Amino acid sequence: MEEGYSVTLKEIIDDFQLEIVNGHELIDDILITTSDINRPGLQLTGFMENFDNYRIQIMGMVEISYVKKMSPEERYKRLDDFFALGFPCLIVTRGLDIFEEMIGVSNKYHIPILRTTDVTSDFVAGIIKYLNVQ
Repeated sequence: MEEGYSVTLKEIIDDFQLEIVNGHELIDDILITTSDINRPGLQLTGFMENFDNYRIQIMGMVEISYVKKMSPEERYKRLDDFFALGFPCLIVTRGLDIFEEMIGVSNKYHIPILRTTDVTSDFVAGIIKYLNVQ
């Protein structure tokens, strides 16, 4: 998006028919100001350098599978470190399960969690195109 343009998270939720898993009360106040998105694979391993916290975060099968293999304590720590970076929202694709630890850190850092049943690559392509048009 060009500088100065934005779209509300509520508009994205409505246009993509996203399920609001957590953070209903937050969505009206969040503006998306970049057409870039991020899949946080590296952040989930602990690498936090050069993180752009203006981007929507998207977790698909790969990220969820990685986090699922962790113990609940490790999962909470990794997700807490990730959510502490701050970002507009997390969108989980493919209708994948949301971990209890995700809800905990979502509440702690006031970051909404959304979900779609779309395949990750299709959703990513669609949201980038949408944000570029907006």
